[in-house]
Amino acid sequence: MKAMIFAAGLGTRLKPLTDTRPKALVEIQGKPLLEYVAGKIIGSGIVDGIVVNVHSFSEMLREWIESREWDLPVRISDESDMLLDTGGAVLRALPLLRGCGSLLLHNVDILSNADLREFALLAAQHGNTASLMVSARKSSRSFLFEPEYFTLVGWRNNNTGEEIIVKEGIERDKLVSRAFTGIHIISEEMFPMFCEYRNIIDNEVFGIRDFYLWAAYRCPIYGIDMEGVEILDVGKPEAVNSASAFVRKYSI
Repeated sequence: MKAMIFAAGLGTRLKPLTDTRPKALVEIQGKPLLEYVAGKIIGSGIVDGIVVNVHSFSEMLREWIESREWDLPVRISDESDMLLDTGGAVLRALPLLRGCGSLLLHNVDILSNADLREFALLAAQHGNTASLMVSARKSSRSFLFEPEYFTLVGWRNNNTGEEIIVKEGIERDKLVSRAFTGIHIISEEMFPMFCEYRNIIDNEVFGIRDFYLWAAYRCPIYGIDMEGVEILDVGKPEAVNSASAFVRKYSI
């Protein structure tokens, strides 16, 4: 298994902290977000390599990555020419991911107490598809799952009520709503579907949410609701103080 850390975002919500550095290098107690996330992934012992995509302040981030001594190979997927969003980022990185078997995807601005090894074991039970780590926490947006097998059937904006349902005959009042954690695993068997989706929409820039909703009509995409998982989205400057307390609490 390999991992990919989504680190190319502009970090708009984190301004002014991201006026002079990429989001991935915003520091919590003197340590960049990327170091926390990469350290957690490496510490899980489940991957043999990491890919990090870069765009905003790409040279600064590249220099930081290359200056570190890593316990396993860390390679860079260069998006300095164009920000590709999360789905497009996987598509661009495919040459670096061939032969990985399965791929752990992790947002760089997500801190958690999740047991990644346990998550990988649960995801492996689902076979050659995708598994999304989700939780029951309050969120402005959520994925919708049918309750029996916890497979993805839709998405909802909880602020506006907008819904996307991708399967017919769904009893909406029975659907389970869960917030996405930004941590997921996909099988290498799904990689051709990224190419297919790019060709259908005729655009290499697309989000992973839209890809999953499209893919869910064609194969089961599973949610894994891991009990006791705490997630902190370090998306705004005020979240940095919370992040300091979070990393101390969970010794991240």
